[in-house]
Amino acid sequence: MSNDQQLTKLQGHVLIFSEELRDLILTFEMLVPIAEDNELLKKFSGTKQAFGLEIIRGSLIQECILGITKLTYDPEPQNPTAKTLIKGIATLPSDLLAKLKEAFSVPIKAVPAANRPVTETDSQILAEIERMDAEELRRDFDQYWLELKKEWAWFEEHRNTFLQLRDKRFAHLDVKLVDQQYQLTDVKGPDWSTVKEAVRRLVRVSELLLTLVHRKDEGFDQATEIAKRIAADYWQGH
Repeated sequence: MSNDQQLTKLQGHVLIFSEELRDLILTFEMLVPIAEDNELLKKFSGTKQAFGLEIIRGSLIQECILGITKLTYDPEPQNPTAKTLIKGIATLPSDLLAKLKEAFSVPIKAVPAANRPVTETDSQILAEIERMDAEELRRDFDQYWLELKKEWAWFEEHRNTFLQLRDKRFAHLDVKLVDQQYQLTDVKGPDWSTVKEAVRRLVRVSELLLTLVHRKDEGFDQATEIAKRIAADYWQGH
């Protein structure tokens, strides 16, 4: 694969990763009220709807765990996951990484004051401003890349917590023989705070990737607020 093809693939996979993350945010925000809102849970407690609510909550939890693991850990290079994208940047040939950094570091062209001729001094000042801006952008690139690696370190630390539950219970049914009886393998998955933290960190990973690879300053605040409103409207109607 040529350098240009590698870069094109990386750019395309970052966009797909970000779009899939938006779907995960919708699922996650649908789960939040029935994971945290005690008043809402009391409303269902002791009613005919209580068992149905437990089924919905279990399904949403499973979908969130599967979504997190799918977007984070799956190792196949053709899959746009946090792992493959971060590894993809880390293993770029030095000349291609330099090309990516230089593309990121192109400053907004300084514009001289209107309605007066541009002097040689003006040109020198504008060139110096652009040079300083480019240097700052190069430092920003390095800082964002460092932050991205730190985010990945957190996911590596929690790898088994997510993958064991996915692999031994959600994607497959692991069993063991205990006293001549087969039982499902006991699997301890992530607690709620870890699930919340994983989604928050995936959002930051996506923001950093979009910034580094596409130079897009794109946050997910609006997508999250829309998802929260959808969830609130749904659960308030029940």
